Amino acid sequence: MLNSKEKLLSHLHVVAWETTKKCPLNCIHCRATAGNSQPDDELSTEEGFRLIDGFAKFAKPMLILTGGEPMTRKDIYELASYANKKGLRVVMAPCGHLLTSESVEKIKSSGIKALSISLDGADASTHDAFRGSAGAFEKSLAGIRFVREAKIHFQINTTVSKLNVHQLPRILDLAENIGASAVDFFFLVPTGRGRELDAEMLPTPEYEKTLAWIAKERANRKIRIKTTCAPHFARISQNIDSETKPEGGCLAGGGFVFVSHRGIMQPCGFLDIPCGDLRKADFDFGKLYLESDIFRKLRNPDYYVGRCGVCEFRKICGGCRARAYASGGDILFTDPTCSHVPQVQKKTDEIGKATRNELLLRLQRGIPLEHHPFHTMACELGIKENQIITFIKKSFSQGETRRLGGIFDGRKLGYMNTLCAASPLPEHEVEFIRYIRSLPGVTHFYERGWPKDLNPGVPGSPNSENYPKLWFTFGAELERFTSEFAKIEDMAQRGILLNLPARRIFKTDVIFDLKQLKNNRPNQGSAGEYKTAEPEHRCFSRSEKEAIRLLQGNLPLKSDFYADPAARLGIGVDELLDMLRIWRDCGILKRVGLLVNHQSIGFKANGMCVWNVSEDKIEKKGRILAGYPAITHCYQREMDNRFPFNLYAMIHAGNWKDLHSVFSYISNETGLEGGQLFCSIREIKKTSMSYFI
Repeated sequence: MLNSKEKLLSHLHVVAWETTKKCPLNCIHCRATAGNSQPDDELSTEEGFRLIDGFAKFAKPMLILTGGEPMTRKDIYELASYANKKGLRVVMAPCGHLLTSESVEKIKSSGIKALSISLDGADASTHDAFRGSAGAFEKSLAGIRFVREAKIHFQINTTVSKLNVHQLPRILDLAENIGASAVDFFFLVPTGRGRELDAEMLPTPEYEKTLAWIAKERANRKIRIKTTCAPHFARISQNIDSETKPEGGCLAGGGFVFVSHRGIMQPCGFLDIPCGDLRKADFDFGKLYLESDIFRKLRNPDYYVGRCGVCEFRKICGGCRARAYASGGDILFTDPTCSHVPQVQKKTDEIGKATRNELLLRLQRGIPLEHHPFHTMACELGIKENQIITFIKKSFSQGETRRLGGIFDGRKLGYMNTLCAASPLPEHEVEFIRYIRSLPGVTHFYERGWPKDLNPGVPGSPNSENYPKLWFTFGAELERFTSEFAKIEDMAQRGILLNLPARRIFKTDVIFDLKQLKNNRPNQGSAGEYKTAEPEHRCFSRSEKEAIRLLQGNLPLKSDFYADPAARLGIGVDELLDMLRIWRDCGILKRVGLLVNHQSIGFKANGMCVWNVSEDKIEKKGRILAGYPAITHCYQREMDNRFPFNLYAMIHAGNWKDLHSVFSYISNETGLEGGQLFCSIREIKKTSMSYFI
């Protein structure tokens, strides 16, 4: 009978080592946010040998050499050969661009047994858009031909999202035709640059439908079909074929371990939680693996909470821990992409509807900068601290919440932002949309026009078909803005591109009050103050930038809310809170709070309202507009003769008719004439800005 350590030894079967973050590509979904430069702090060759020794001493897992692009390391074949001699099965995950007859021969001679090569589309346009590089598709196919000639086994990896889900049958056909031994469908996880693609993740119903299709294809195809980051596949495949051993489940921290380029252990590459520094531990892999509290909890599904904690499939599925963490900051909570309702659910400590509305509003306005902020809020609202934490976790799992973390003023960080409108030539529209959507500096991207639910020709409907329909925001650090924007201008050649930067900001307050849904005639609030839209020139230290990068993500949800980020920054909680208070007082930090998915909580319609106001009246009108709760943004923008408006406001409502009603009411009450309403009829991309990435 195996003892507990022997069970862990047999359980660990895969280690992925991020050998480098250097890569010639700029993939829009890259977990590693890889770039075309070699990091200074990646493990040296000698440290790589010691790392491999640590693996081999503890167990004999399969070693995946990944990156970035592992082939950019000059010593990669030396490392692979060393691992092979130590008894590890070595495989590699190159991008395909560097595969030549010479490099493939080196791969084979070093003892690498197999390769995984990504094809994220069945054609060049789709794959190249994913990879951020023209010609990527053909280069990968050319590299695969060299791999086949050398008789090296290879599989195709495909990241599944809205962008390519319709091409999955063709991708399978292509993989079979080029001689792949397997296809592994990776389901998009919102980490790294993938955080910019929240809007491209499959909706839960389509996610489940796609997994069911994969399960059926697996039974009918000769090629082996696998899934990664799709733990529900275990449940779905078992329901389709109960006699087959279920495949799927989340491997994070148990059967799988990820080691970063700096030697930091993580449960998986998509779960950015440090579980030990191998450099500091003298490369004692086994010690860190056995003693990590996070690994220990992840290995035991009985620690899970929420729906995953009571689900009858938790031991074969377990839910994706990375998505649970990305959505709510708790690695043990419910996977938000799962629609399954467990047969037995634990009773939760519910709060009343009125308190729920007040709590949601309070969390959006900001949580206190204190050691135990939820305790303070609970005392204010007359409820318990655990009720607030449970409420937040539930709102994440139900898709009502997008993020809980720091909300910064980009101008104060030295970033410049603008609003753009575009009408590319019809034959270039698809390519243009893919390109704009892939840019990290683009956070909001919509198709705007007039919905079918509203009658044409009524006051407020756009009176010209020549106005652009594609609208997006673009931001970048001031010193890079001009050069980066020039690339957008190049892409928009022979089409229309409007650059409409803000001159004055009257309001940027993305806070949604559920009571407004029932009030189509919003109460006018107090007039707002305006701010200049110019970015500020302030230098941030390396440690300050690290803090901003950490705080702009989802923070772990627990009573001592700021303890985890302080520990990760290597400072005390009081020091972190003092820094946040200083930033808040000077306007760098707007708040630490909740960002909601407005459509999920009932605000299903939004639109951009525009007016042409004389210069002597625009400040007064803008300040009045800023007082309306239904308005979340209000700006004075530069005017372009092709779009003759200078006062802009964003309005949200429950449906299109209510939206038009609010627009009409505000226009009449403020005496604003000739306004037009451009409804957001398609959301192409929506995410938060990532600073200093």
